[in-house]
Amino acid sequence: MARKALVALVSGGLVVLLLAAVASMEVSDSRAAAAAQAFCASIAPGGSADSLEQDARAAGARLPRAGWIKLDIETDALMARFSGLDALDGHLCVVRAVNGIVVDREVVRLDL
Repeated sequence: MARKALVALVSGGLVVLLLAAVASMEVSDSRAAAAAQAFCASIAPGGSADSLEQDARAAGARLPRAGWIKLDIETDALMARFSGLDALDGHLCVVRAVNGIVVDREVVRLDL
């Protein structure tokens, strides 16, 4: 009888731990999504792209080592990644600029 009670207690504890882990991941993912949305919303199309790398880092984003990447002859892109507990998933604020002027920005869900 005591063994059954111990098994039930351990099983219940594992279920509670699993639920807490899932809830933590969901909360951290929601925060990452909100941070990506806020960063993208703070960028005005037509504005200068000069300080966006530093601004993204200050907002908590991870950037590719190269920073801006070339999409074509005229267009550069900055992909500011905001992630929660799951390092493989996250949210990107993708900023496109031509000649140092922001032309577009959007939030993209990264789901690996």
